Amino acid sequence: MAETLRGGERDEAGPQVSCARFEGEEVFVLSVPVPEVRYPEGATRAEHEVIDLLLDGNTSQGIAQLRDTSVRTVTTQLAEIYRKAGVRSSRQLAAFTTGVDGPWTV
Repeated sequence: MAETLRGGERDEAGPQVSCARFEGEEVFVLSVPVPEVRYPEGATRAEHEVIDLLLDGNTSQGIAQLRDTSVRTVTTQLAEIYRKAGVRSSRQLAAFTTGVDGPWTV
């Protein structure tokens, strides 16, 4: 179990560093704000889930396994998501949905 020892003042716009004790060791924890995801207009709940999994760094195959569906289904969903967002790649989709222009490893 982690125990927070001390932390910096919370800055909603930027990262926060705190010190914690984990299993008897003192560790520093860097927390960074995650941008709010902006989904393409008209995207379905399933498409939202695919976007979230893609932003988490999953491949099409990984998304298919996590969603218990085929890679072809995921590929079709991604093509529709790209069309709705007006983008051509997962990197462009990441920039569109987060408002952050990379670097992305999706």
